[in-house]
Parts: sequence; C-alpha cells; structure tokens
Amino acid sequence: MPLRHPHLIVLVATVATLAVGFWPTPFWDEDEPRFAAIARTMLDTGDWVVPTYNGTLAVDKPVLMHWCMAACFAACGESEIAARLPSALATVLTALALLRAGTRWFGPLAGVLAALSYVGCLLVAVESHAATPDAILTALTTWATILIAEAWLPAAAPATGDRRLDPGRALLPGGLMGLAVLCKGPIGFVGPLAVALPWVWGLELAGRLRRGGIEPHTLGGLLWSGWLAVWSALRSVRIVTLTLSMLAVAAPWYVAVGLRTGGAWPAGFFLVHNVGRFAAPMEKHGGSVLYHPLGLLVGFYPWSCFLPLALVLAGWRLWKRIDPPRSAAVTLVLLWLVVWVGGFSAAATKLPNYIMPAYPAAALVVAAFAASRY
Repeated sequence: MPLRHPHLIVLVATVATLAVGFWPTPFWDEDEPRFAAIARTMLDTGDWVVPTYNGTLAVDKPVLMHWCMAACFAACGESEIAARLPSALATVLTALALLRAGTRWFGPLAGVLAALSYVGCLLVAVESHAATPDAILTALTTWATILIAEAWLPAAAPATGDRRLDPGRALLPGGLMGLAVLCKGPIGFVGPLAVALPWVWGLELAGRLRRGGIEPHTLGGLLWSGWLAVWSALRSVRIVTLTLSMLAVAAPWYVAVGLRTGGAWPAGFFLVHNVGRFAAPMEKHGGSVLYHPLGLLVGFYPWSCFLPLALVLAGWRLWKRIDPPRSAAVTLVLLWLVVWVGGFSAAATKLPNYIMPAYPAAALVVAAFAASRY
C-alpha cells in the first residue's frame, strides 16, 4: 500500500520533534552565547564582513551562521529562539533531502523512515536546538551530495557509467558547497566531493570494463583503465563548473574579510582552526581512531541499535550482487558514511559534532534496511 502525503508526514513529525524543548531554554554551551553575540554585533554595527566578539577578531568560524542568526534577530527579535532558528530550519531541509533521496533510491517507505530516523536521533536532537553551524553544514552538504548523485541515480534507476552531470545542474550543488564553505570552511567543498568523485570513478571504471576494449586481466590494462576513469569522472561531475560556482558564492567574502583584516582572519582560520586542529588536539579534544565510530553509535541512538546489522547486510548484498539496480545507491551511502567518519578519525582534534554530515548516510542505510528494499 503506497504512503499517502509523505511530505506532510515528514514535515509534521519534524516540526513536532523540533518543538520539544525549543522554547524557553537558555544558552547552555559557551559557543552558543558567543556565536549569538557575534551575530548581534553584526546587526548593531552594520558590519556584515568582519566577525568580532567583545571587540576582538573571531576567527574560528566563517560568516554564514552569523548572517543567518543576525537575519533571524532582525526578523524575530533577539532571543535564544531566534539564534537557534537557523539550525532548526536546516534540520527540516535535511529531512526533506533524505525523503527525496530515500524515496528515489530505495522506495517511499525508506524515504520517510530516513527523514524520521535522522530527526529522531540523539545528536541531531541536540544540534537542531543549538546556535551552532553543524546543522546548517549538514543540510548544505547533504543536498549537494544528493543533487550530484542524482545524475547517476534518477528515481532508483540502475546507474550506468555513461551518465554525467549537466553543466546547468552543476551550478546548484556548486553553489550549495559555496555556502557550506561560508559555513565551516573548506570541508564544505572537500567533503561532498570526497564522496561523489570516488563513487563516480567506480561507476566510470565499471562502465569501461563492461564495454570492453581493454585488458582487465592485466595489471597494466587495469591501471590504465583506472587512470582514464579518473579523467572521465572529473569531466562527468563537471568539476570545473562545481568549483567556479562554489568560488562565486564563497570567495567574495573570504577576499573581503582578508582585505579588511590585513590577512589576520584567513591566517587564524586556515592555519589555526583547520591545519592546527587536524595536526594536533585543540582544547584537549583528542581521542583514538575509534572515537568517531563509537561516537556515531552514541549520537545516532536509538537507531544505532540497527546500524551495525544494516551495514553488514548492505555489504553482504553488495558482495553477493543482490538487487543490482540499487547497488550503486547502496555503495554511495556506504562511501558517504566512510568518508566523513574516516576523514575526521584521521584528524587529531575530535568532537562528536564533527561527523554530523555522516548522519544522513546512516539514516539512509537504516531506513533501507528497515524498508527491506535493498
């Protein structure tokens, strides 16, 4: 029996979930009041370029979150609710993205379940009620990843190696990645591409092997095919268009803030809060390589009870080539999970919210398993 009004189901359930505890809750973390104060300063001074806190340069986060909060302050007045509203709206957008992807790739029930499992897990419940950038980053990277992948996965159709992203359709995900770069830096561009490019490369390589014309049984032939697939993947995802559209959105502010601060803001952000955080633990936020995998099991609770089984089942069905039409979608979701969790596991500084962009992939895996469609 087909689901009726899936968008209404997701929207009502998401808004009801977000409403719990959203109202008169004071700021509870040191970051929330600081980010809100930066946004209020922008609104009061009219300086929307240089983020400052108590008269000092704030270099730990780019400007998109502050812009969103300041806009909400202007529209709704200065309050904890207004400061947290961008995270709540971003959570709604992520839920709608998961409804779209799950429905197209695994069926209508999986789409609804993916959206609801994302909204109903522990970390999302926290971050969707927080005046922080993580929910915004997750919404932007999720939509960018899905929109790129849809060139190869239209409405659960079998993926082939000869599809490619149309130049016009590349502008939107590129722009979304530009906003993600404005939200939290280079990871907003690198993250989605680190998922999409290897996945498309695999499809291109499989397509070349399937079409023949090479010697896959020789190491040289396989290496040559892999190299050709690299260039084919870069062309297929329109890497130049994606990059230029990202820069068109993100670069003007980065250039402006660099000029206004004499290079102090870019130096502090890129060297300290990107390179520095990756190379060494900051503020005693360290941990082993198991920190983020274990953190995912905690943060994705209660649906993490099903996540290990869903991952094993997905891998087994890929290995046995069960349900080939959906194998490309399953591969994408698994790669999505591995890239974000594995990438931040390699960094020295670790916090649970760093891997929040992996949670949509976890929701899709569990939803597909629950709907028994892969």
